[in-house]
Amino acid sequence: MSDSWTDLKKWSFLNMIAYSPGGALFLRSEECSHARLTGPYIFVILDREIQSVGQNLVVQIISDNAFNYSSALDTLIGKYRWLFKTRCATYGINLMLNEIYEKVFWVQEFFDEAKRIIDYLYKSIIVLQLMRSFTKKDLKYPYKTRFASNFLMLQSIVEMEEKLRLLVASAEWRSLRNSRSVEVDRVVYTIQRESFWNDSKEILRFIEPIIRVLRLVDGDGATSGYLYEAMERAREVLEKLYEVDHRYNQILDIFDKRRDKNILGTIHYAAAIFNPTYFLSERLKKIPQLKEATNFIGEILVP
Repeated sequence: MSDSWTDLKKWSFLNMIAYSPGGALFLRSEECSHARLTGPYIFVILDREIQSVGQNLVVQIISDNAFNYSSALDTLIGKYRWLFKTRCATYGINLMLNEIYEKVFWVQEFFDEAKRIIDYLYKSIIVLQLMRSFTKKDLKYPYKTRFASNFLMLQSIVEMEEKLRLLVASAEWRSLRNSRSVEVDRVVYTIQRESFWNDSKEILRFIEPIIRVLRLVDGDGATSGYLYEAMERAREVLEKLYEVDHRYNQILDIFDKRRDKNILGTIHYAAAIFNPTYFLSERLKKIPQLKEATNFIGEILVP
């Protein structure tokens, strides 16, 4: 498994991790701030690591779906014919959540309002201490590269609805020096607005099935045999919610597009065939990629 990241000082690194039935093992981190992460560059680094581990011990490579990684993996598969490349499901679901945030503007509005509340509450130590005295816990802050954190942020605020309402209505809040600024008035208005809480709960109810899939693939252990079923179950829940509120049509469209483009691959459809839940079910016949998955299984089973 491989991915790249950049720290706060703009230093870039390429990580390599090995996974086997015995668990995950960190292999190494290549510092690559001096280079452009092109496909050929990534290929050289990954090829060197495969040789170090032992080429006959490597059967699959998992990475994100960026063009440079995809190019490098295609070259590796050309060199080692027995290798399979698999999309990182966690990365794909994060892309899905990011697209929902960027393209569904009324959803974005509620995430931004929630972030505005957190920004103000954590802006001053005095305000923060007062908030903690009412809530008895901290709120979750979103991270730029982990788009699911927007959901967790909104969820943490909704869980504290009653206590946040009491906070902004308290004498202690009104006694704060800046309690009548434009910024504070907007935060108070949002917290006291019934529609903010109702719509936030609806958004959480709709995105929760996607988050459940993310928790599945982001945990320990192999999940290839369960991912297709998990995505199908998530879509069934989304369809039922969409029937009640057609505003969610755009989110459903993004779910379908990202599911096929960035998350599910041939190996996941093939794994679904081996899953008894599908092997003994009529639903197996409805898998669109059934023929492709069957051919894939035939290739790996027939010497």
